[in-house]
Amino acid sequence: MKRLLSLTGVCTLLTISAQATVPEYLDVRKSGGGPEGYDKVRQDWTGENRGKLTCYNEGTSSCHWREFIGAQGYPIDIDFISTQILNEYENGNSNRIGTIVVGDAIVHYWILESLGNGDGTIRFRLKD
Repeated sequence: MKRLLSLTGVCTLLTISAQATVPEYLDVRKSGGGPEGYDKVRQDWTGENRGKLTCYNEGTSSCHWREFIGAQGYPIDIDFISTQILNEYENGNSNRIGTIVVGDAIVHYWILESLGNGDGTIRFRLKD
């Protein structure tokens, strides 16, 4: 019985540890932010390896995933990058699908929705 309980405890700890990481796929939806950031920032796990980051209304919070996103010391500023990608697309300078390199990290993206002014929804693949 003790062996079963300790195995259950280890499995629970591993599950919690796995959930405390960055998802492989991250959907970022931004809408109505201001120069200082967003009023509402919500981070959700939507599957085993999928997350959703929703940022909306003008406020003072940064639109970012709580855990570090990046490779070998190069943080990936999801807020900045998603705004850049959407602005480039809206200006006709990029496609809906692309790849960017930030430090040692290769990030693939798909624009799911463009609302104008750097707002919209992008799916990122953060792990190669």
